[in-house]
Amino acid sequence: MFRNRLKKNKKEISKWARKNNISCYRIYDKDVPQVPVAIDDYEGDFVLQYFRGPYDESDIIMDSRIRSIEDIILEVFEIKPNKLFTKLREKKKGSSQYNKLSKSYTTKIVTEGFAKFKINLTDYLDVGLFLDHRPLREKVSLLAADKSILNLFSYTGAFTIQSCLAGAKFTTSVDSSPVYMDWTLENLKLNHLSLETNELVCSDIFDWIEAMKTKKKRNKYDIIILDPPTFSNNKKKEKIFDLQMEQTFLIDSLMKDFLDDDGILFFSTNFRKFKLSEEISTEYNCFEFSEQTVPYDFRDKKIHKTWQIEFKDKVK
Repeated sequence: MFRNRLKKNKKEISKWARKNNISCYRIYDKDVPQVPVAIDDYEGDFVLQYFRGPYDESDIIMDSRIRSIEDIILEVFEIKPNKLFTKLREKKKGSSQYNKLSKSYTTKIVTEGFAKFKINLTDYLDVGLFLDHRPLREKVSLLAADKSILNLFSYTGAFTIQSCLAGAKFTTSVDSSPVYMDWTLENLKLNHLSLETNELVCSDIFDWIEAMKTKKKRNKYDIIILDPPTFSNNKKKEKIFDLQMEQTFLIDSLMKDFLDDDGILFFSTNFRKFKLSEEISTEYNCFEFSEQTVPYDFRDKKIHKTWQIEFKDKVK
């Protein structure tokens, strides 16, 4: 069943991708219940995400299953083993050989529309470009011309790059990871974009918000992109970030202190159990359009939730 589904997807999804000028896409998304894996095609390099489940009674059994899946992928897509990269996703680490991420720094440059992005196929669970946010990046880019953009939890700057190429006049990207900030800088240079109009800030998001609030003159933004993690642990502060608990303060602060009166805040989360707080939904106009932002190549239509949040007295 898995082999047959892969062959079908290879034909149909690849045809859709070529027709829409998409070169990085999900070719298999847990289509067959007995093989709950995800496979992404990054311009000929394939990333297999294996989700450990209760059927994997031991590392030996799991490793055997993974090797069988890998063999079928190599066969169907007619690729060599060095073009397939396997990532294990599980709650607890075991002794499986797939737990150990490589440090070989295998990178390549891929495209999305007119944008170029560096991805890392080996060293991290995520390669540097979230494919499920492709439609939202497109939506933001269509609104970005002559706008100021604030990208929070900016990761490797994909929203920033697409906004810049669409004509944004100024962007600020904020993330607490020095690795991601350096990565964003590389992506800016890769697309020949200037740092003069594209500010990079390596900071805890809450620290940055509080620091900016103390300034009498601070930038107001036309578009804010907020794509926070569900949970994160700040070892330096001994503080745990919980999105469900922190959402009201976070969104309210951004709306009141950083968003222009006619602006839009795009809020997205991968937390399946997330519920927008009553305070936020009452205070602002909140339009959920999650179905419009999940791409065709993702069979899992609950991969993320997305809202467009605006002031109720916004000038039309």
